[in-house]
Amino acid sequence: MFKERHISKLIFIIPLLFIILTATITTFVHIQQTDIKFKKDSLKLKESFLKKEEKRLNTIVDSINSYIKFKKATSINILKNKIKSRVDFAQDILGKLYNKNAGIESASSIQISLLSALSSVKSNDKGKYFIYGYENKDDKFLSENISDSLYSNLGYFNKEFQSEFNELLKNKNEGFIAHSEAYESNLEIKELSKLTYIKNFSDLNLIVGYSIYLEDFEEITKKEVLNRLNLMSIDENSNIFTLDENLKVLQSSQNKNTVS
Repeated sequence: MFKERHISKLIFIIPLLFIILTATITTFVHIQQTDIKFKKDSLKLKESFLKKEEKRLNTIVDSINSYIKFKKATSINILKNKIKSRVDFAQDILGKLYNKNAGIESASSIQISLLSALSSVKSNDKGKYFIYGYENKDDKFLSENISDSLYSNLGYFNKEFQSEFNELLKNKNEGFIAHSEAYESNLEIKELSKLTYIKNFSDLNLIVGYSIYLEDFEEITKKEVLNRLNLMSIDENSNIFTLDENLKVLQSSQNKNTVS
């Protein structure tokens, strides 16, 4: 009787335990599968987000590269136009002085007035005007024995510039001269490239020129590019930054004051 009672209990309990165990295993397997699926879905979403971000950033970088290439390709023309416009500006001043003082003042007096007017002109390109006056058309060429006063007026002089200057004026009244100039910095002498535009005003026996160090212009152009990058907005969690060869931060769109 006792055995029969226990057997009946076991008959009742074992199926119940089996059901509980099966439910537990099924639940555990389902949780595992759900977790695996969640991880796979999360990984897919992450990969999809990264691909979209990579594509978006590539578009931004390509846009920046295109802008830099455009700036580099057009910079020499921009520089030439800027230098020539300075001489054209001097021509306007000279024309006004000439119309006002012709027949009243001497050519040398008009030259002095022009030099005084140009010396007060301020520009952000660090360029410099110079004026070269001569007695007659044969004297417009620079000689090897240049006077101290003319040397001071020109601000520089070497055989390279003399040769280019004279060669240009043989057939033309105006044009560009690419040359170099010795420059001392920290007790070290180095050659810096310069671009000069000269124009001969034969009626006044006067040559006006304007020159810029290419290094100064390149520095100005670089700052323009970096400031342009600062103005580019992506989103609050993204940043455009530029490093130099020493990994120093030159520009960061999250720090607008990086570029001075």
